[in-house]
Amino acid sequence: MQEHKENIVLDIDGTVLDFTKGFSKYYNEYPTKIYNKTIHENPHEWNFGLIGEESKEMLTIMTEYINSGPFLELLDNEWANLLNSIRDKYNIHVVTCYPNEKSRIENLLAHNISYDTIQFPSHDNKWNVIQKINPTFVIEDCPHHITRVLDVCTNATVLVPNRWNYVQHISHDRVIKYDAVIHLYDIL
Repeated sequence: MQEHKENIVLDIDGTVLDFTKGFSKYYNEYPTKIYNKTIHENPHEWNFGLIGEESKEMLTIMTEYINSGPFLELLDNEWANLLNSIRDKYNIHVVTCYPNEKSRIENLLAHNISYDTIQFPSHDNKWNVIQKINPTFVIEDCPHHITRVLDVCTNATVLVPNRWNYVQHISHDRVIKYDAVIHLYDIL
């Protein structure tokens, strides 16, 4: 009889792939911006600190960047090894709001990132998708999603990459911050 496997939900951008490095370079070099703002690879706020019309402009430029199908670097070269090593114990569910599904899947394949399922919900529906999976662990970097998951998945522990400035204020008894993927071996 096959042993019951627990579920892990894995976000991609900001956890596995480095979206902000490529996007910040693209945005900062964008030739026709109305607002002459510079964004950083490690922003202090998840939305890069842009509000109102500046934020709308950034989202338009971000959509163009995403639609171009960029190849994104891994944040940590240990991801493929970790995910392969835990497959006997966990079902790995990728849940990402990234709207270019083909590009996202190609990036994961190029980096040998394995998973059991992948879903692409809207930003506002991500927590609902995660709740239905009933995970033991959620690996996430977005402060909004972390808060929602803690509210609706009362048995889940959220693993948060400690590398980002915008997660430094997050503190909860079911949040564990990690500095490198190698530290997740001890947790998972």
